[in-house]
Amino acid sequence: MRHADGDTAHEMELKCVRSLSRFIQNHPVAVIVATILITLLAALSATRITVSTAVRDFFPSTDPEIVALEHIDEIFGGSEYVLIAAKADDVFTPEGLQVLQDITLGIEDIDGVHSVRSVTNMVEVQGTPWGLEVVDLLAEMPTDQGEADAVRRRMEENPQIAGVLLSESGRYVLALAQLDQGVDAGAVSGRIRAVIDQHRSGIAFHLSGSPFLSKAAEEYLRDDLINLFPFAVAVIIIVLALSFKTVSGVLLPLVTVLLSIVWTLGLMGAIGVPLTQMSAVLPVVLLSSGSAYGLHMMHRYYEENGNGKANGKSNAAASGNGSAGRALESVGVAIILAGVTTVAGFGSNVFSSMTRMREFGGLTAIGVCFALLIALTFLPAVLTVLDRRHGSKHSRIVQTSSAAKGGNAARGGRRFLESVGDYVLRRPIVVVIATLALVAWSAGGLSRLKVDTDFATFFDESSVARRDFDLIRTEFGGVDTIQVLVEGDIFDPVTLHAMDRAQQDFEKGSGFGKAFSIVDVVKQVSLALHEDDPAWNRIPDSREEVAQYLLLVSMSGDVGIDQMLSLDETQARIQVMVDSTVNASNAGGTLEQARSIVARNLEGVGTIERVYLTGLPFLSESMGKQIMASQMKSLLLAGIAVAVIVYFTLGRSITSALCMGPIALTILANFGIMGWAGIPVNLVTALVSSIAVGIGIDYSIHIYSRFSEGLRSGLTPDEAIHVTISNTGTAVALNALSVAAGFMVMLASRFPPVRQFGTLIAVTMAVSAAGALSLLPVTLLAASKWKPARAPGAKEQCLGEHQGTRQRARGERV
Repeated sequence: MRHADGDTAHEMELKCVRSLSRFIQNHPVAVIVATILITLLAALSATRITVSTAVRDFFPSTDPEIVALEHIDEIFGGSEYVLIAAKADDVFTPEGLQVLQDITLGIEDIDGVHSVRSVTNMVEVQGTPWGLEVVDLLAEMPTDQGEADAVRRRMEENPQIAGVLLSESGRYVLALAQLDQGVDAGAVSGRIRAVIDQHRSGIAFHLSGSPFLSKAAEEYLRDDLINLFPFAVAVIIIVLALSFKTVSGVLLPLVTVLLSIVWTLGLMGAIGVPLTQMSAVLPVVLLSSGSAYGLHMMHRYYEENGNGKANGKSNAAASGNGSAGRALESVGVAIILAGVTTVAGFGSNVFSSMTRMREFGGLTAIGVCFALLIALTFLPAVLTVLDRRHGSKHSRIVQTSSAAKGGNAARGGRRFLESVGDYVLRRPIVVVIATLALVAWSAGGLSRLKVDTDFATFFDESSVARRDFDLIRTEFGGVDTIQVLVEGDIFDPVTLHAMDRAQQDFEKGSGFGKAFSIVDVVKQVSLALHEDDPAWNRIPDSREEVAQYLLLVSMSGDVGIDQMLSLDETQARIQVMVDSTVNASNAGGTLEQARSIVARNLEGVGTIERVYLTGLPFLSESMGKQIMASQMKSLLLAGIAVAVIVYFTLGRSITSALCMGPIALTILANFGIMGWAGIPVNLVTALVSSIAVGIGIDYSIHIYSRFSEGLRSGLTPDEAIHVTISNTGTAVALNALSVAAGFMVMLASRFPPVRQFGTLIAVTMAVSAAGALSLLPVTLLAASKWKPARAPGAKEQCLGEHQGTRQRARGERV
């Protein structure tokens, strides 16, 4: 009954494809014109695509970490900083201090900059006979080097500057530009760099911080798009030229996939989805994976043309179709199934909790749909027009291609695949042993797998962005900041002492830099009011004294209290410099230490109502957790969806589940390679598994479909396997080569994770294709032997009835 259901389903699928084929044969020009019009509209829409590389944009607005960070930004005016460093020896000269002051004033005038802190605009609180006075540390520019050296000594002795704006080693000076909330951080960073370039006067400045890294990533991203895509196109052209050796064999599959890319980019522009670190690889992904449909279509087109030539004109007359129509009817179902499963693999990412990953999953799935649609409509339509309008000339091209396939290289490739088929038939146990060895090796690598979402790892260690990042984090204890928001009775000494203890613990901890808050201002005022007696470097004993201190200093000048204390004086912020790379190397230990410090010193204090702990490092940590959770979810969903699709479209036979074997092996091998090679799971490499499921299943589907076709034509299982590997194996090998070569182009990317992504996809495609050509045939043969034997004489009768069919199956598939 199941076999009958499978035959019925297969007939229904063929009926649908035949209807599509007839429509295209009857209206080829209309299909071509419609495709061109849609492409023009999409190209126009694609011009509206924007770029977004901010870390925050990866999360939905309702994410708890985003909510906490936005809450702090609303109170204190933003928590993102651009850090600007220069050598102290270059700055502490009359000319250098003037340059830094000009840069500081220029940055302050930029829209989107909330404030700037540098050694040229810092103030200190001094005691006077009548109270307090807030004075500029650099009231006048030095006129000679001796005065400049005196300024440097004062800066080194000032606790508000040493370790914050002047490195502990004394080698570098830092300026901090705080950005407003909700601004385009990348654009503001670009304007800051322009001001620095205008005034630098020969001084080398080093820029970093999350906004600047986002700006650098945006520039790298644009460079990748410009540089990688042409290389990918060239690789696909080479693969197609080696495959078909005809102009039409190269141009038509290439144009097919290029149209799908234009359609996808047009959709991005229409719905307002920006280009990100993830979607930047979208054109190359679609080019490499989408070219498969045109490749299989052209391969079968040339095969059917050869069949038509061998059988005279009877085939065309009988079917009413030319070579294009017969090719569509022959492989249309397999191509659709391969496309649908690829869509399932890519589309599984739409269930991710991360916004950018959902966008990538949805866009790649839609892009594959576009490539599939164009390959099944536009490509046959063009072939039909070529057959009708240039019949004799086009036939000669096809015949030349067929002859070319009989060349030495093609014959060598066919002989190799035939030997593979023979070996699989003779030595299945070797295939099984090799598979088990790969599984054991991959399991060992799996235990070494790590997660790393530090944004700095998107840049080569030799790049300017990474060198500047490493310099600043080394000299100043980090580039990012942790934000601790304390709500309660801030002026109560109990609260301030708790905050002070937390700051001291942070500065003693591993991976943290300087911590500063309103406590530092209170202590500074206490010192100033008591003639800088070190004994008074402390917090007052009463709430009233604290209130008087802060009132007095706020009336005397601006010491930046608004960045530490809310207007209603019920919320205070502790900012801590943190080295995100130390956190990554300690498997998140730095942030766990931060949680422990906050819990130990601030939670449970009677005068504190609530404590928030957040910052960009916590966003990165949350991203890592969500990536792993999303990867497992998308991988599970992709596997289930693909298995269900394969089962219901490949005859509802339990043997169709064997197609998942090579895919499971591929996924395990991917994780094993990542573990042994030290490639971490990050924003980009997390996509490899679901993509491997979506693309890799195609190879198994084509092998299974051709094997089933051979059985239906009367071949024995051994003969069907031999014919399948010798013929369809060629298309599978070429497809895998095309995809792998396309993704290997990513080795030229400026982003290390993108290079890792391209390498992993290429390797997984090789594993998937090898599994489809070895493991799958072995399991199919084993499954065929488990089926009940036929009645005596049935086999001989069947062979006699189908002898002609078997001869065609063995001889016509070239």
